[in-house]
Amino acid sequence: MGVAGGAFGTDDLALATTLVCSGFEYELKRLNSTKVMWLFDPPASREDEFFDMLTRYESRTCKVEPWSYTIELSRMKSKLFSFLGRTGASPAAASAPDG
Repeated sequence: MGVAGGAFGTDDLALATTLVCSGFEYELKRLNSTKVMWLFDPPASREDEFFDMLTRYESRTCKVEPWSYTIELSRMKSKLFSFLGRTGASPAAASAPDG
């Protein structure tokens, strides 16, 4: 996890899904042929909320509604596989090592 050019980036799908469930938008950035980073650039008006969510996630105290999380996780996996050009791929196939 880290900040890249003013935006926060993570390769943690669970964290990205949690942030999306809280209403934050992201862009996908390709790191290599099988890895991506979710880039979040929260609006200034929600920066405190965003970084508070990160703190709560890291301390395992953040809460999300389970059904919403499950639905959003499914959507994000579909977008991820499509972004990687692996439409219909299983999670195992999508995370296969390079080469």
